[in-house]
Parts: sequence; structure tokens; C-alpha cells
Amino acid sequence: MTEALGQVTILDGNTFVVSDAAGDIEASPTDPSGLFVYDTRFLSRWVLTINGERLHAMSVDDVQYFEVRHVVVPDEATVYTNSKLSVMRRQAARIAAGILDAAQFFNNRLPEAFGGYERSLTHYPVRYPTACSPQAWSAGAPLLFLRTMLGLEPSGNNLVVNPALPGGISHIELLDIPGRWGRVDAFARERTGTERQQALHPQLDAAPV
Repeated sequence: MTEALGQVTILDGNTFVVSDAAGDIEASPTDPSGLFVYDTRFLSRWVLTINGERLHAMSVDDVQYFEVRHVVVPDEATVYTNSKLSVMRRQAARIAAGILDAAQFFNNRLPEAFGGYERSLTHYPVRYPTACSPQAWSAGAPLLFLRTMLGLEPSGNNLVVNPALPGGISHIELLDIPGRWGRVDAFARERTGTERQQALHPQLDAAPV
């Protein structure tokens, strides 16, 4: 699978499909999307709608090189009108904050995996004995945390910013984000008052060294 400017490609032998991030196909002289066998396009339009409304892509999961899972929702299903999405995003932000808590005990260099001990047993995170550090996906995790907490989601030629900050983080900003929208800045701040702001690591009942 490849993704460039929202384009998704999957391949199975001599058959391949090119679609957008929502799985829709709308071919045109300037759009290479479609269902192809060898060099012949057999399908040039395939659009999924609900009650005549197109769906918005939340994510694209690369299952196998010949299989992709699209997660799509109606355009009106934002965190403002869909409480389930709001809860999921806040839970994801809380998980991100917990991992950032742990990173302080490793000089902010996340290990590949944790030992999984209860906090009541160790009061600090324990690295799995054979875990690599640094490691590629753990090094990339903070970038995903930023996207999660800022609620960054491409939508056409725009970048949607819909933040959900966990407790202990009062302000985040990410500047000059490049894309088909040009360059934009994303900001988020906690609106419930500064009294909730606190260091992250005390919730682990230990101080990083």
C-alpha cells in the first residue's frame, strides 16, 4: 500500500486498485484511480455513501500488501456530535500522556517494550529485558502522540485541528505543518484553568533520574 496526497494503492498479482483515503474511486483524465488488470482500467467509479452523503476517512490500515482497511464515518460524525468519538480521542490522549510519563524515566528515549508490571509493584516503568532502545516505532511514537492530542486529520485541501488534551498538559503547538493545505499551525490549550496543570511524573509515585 502507498499513500501520497490521500491516495491508496493495493496490489494482488497483476490486479491493482487505486483509491482515495476513504476507498472511493473517481477517475478522471488527471486522476489515476480505478480497478486495473495489467494496463486496462475496468472500474473508474466506486463511491460509498449513506443516505446520499459521502463518508469521511478517519484512518487507513495496511493489513497486507493486497488488503487495506478503511475506517470511515459520516462527515457530521465529529467529536461535537458523536460522543463515542469524543471519548475514544480523549482515551487515546490519556494513553499518550501515560507513555510520555514513562519516557521521562528513560531520558525521553522510549524502549521497544515495557515489562508490563503493575505500578503498585515497581512505582516506575520497567523496560522489557530484551527490548531495543532506540527502536524505530518507539522513536516514531511521539509524532503519533502529537497528531492524537492535536486531533490532526486531513480533509480535502484542509487540515482539521480538533484537540483533546489529557490532564497534566496545558498547551501544545505545532508550527508550519506542510501538506496540500500549504503550511498551517496547530494549537491546543486546556481551558479548565491552570490549577489542573501539574508535572506528569508524580502520578507514577517516583521521580525520574
